[in-house]
Amino acid sequence: MTTSLSALDHPFWRYSLAVYGNEGVPAELIALQDAHDIDVNVALFCLWLGHEVGLRLTAEQLDSICARCIDWNAETVVPMRGVRRYLKSGTAVQPVAQRAAELRTQVKRLELLAEQIEQAILYDWFVDSRMYPAGGEREAAEANLTLFMRRLAPGWDETRTQMAFATTLAASDSTEPPDHHFTSEKPGGE
Repeated sequence: MTTSLSALDHPFWRYSLAVYGNEGVPAELIALQDAHDIDVNVALFCLWLGHEVGLRLTAEQLDSICARCIDWNAETVVPMRGVRRYLKSGTAVQPVAQRAAELRTQVKRLELLAEQIEQAILYDWFVDSRMYPAGGEREAAEANLTLFMRRLAPGWDETRTQMAFATTLAASDSTEPPDHHFTSEKPGGE
């Protein structure tokens, strides 16, 4: 893994915000996260690489991608999500409930930053790989998501991907093509 980190605002982050901001996408991805323990950021990266870059991942590339962010996700994002969900559950009782709600708001903000950092780690993989966009396609996105899901659910097929990610794929299809400004060099700091 490289020691430098991309700027936190990059084409993949902007794409993720655009897709995730569509109605039904958060619920769909969170359901898959809860049912199959997926890393939503990796799923979005697979989608972005296929849909926007035109890359059909190999198993080796997917392994490399997952290796890049597994520790960050497991040690930072997942624990923050656990704390946020615990605070949301309402287990805090009066007179501290209001303070717990304030804490949850702060944890949610930090969790988003942790996810943004994970996405920068993933985007660095793309930059370090020195790939160039070849024009995206939905079929490449579906193939990437299917490959990703097979790691978690053996026997997963493309038909299941089309059903499980239906809302997310549709949101990706309707997303305005962002101004990518791809480069073969690492983006500068923030």
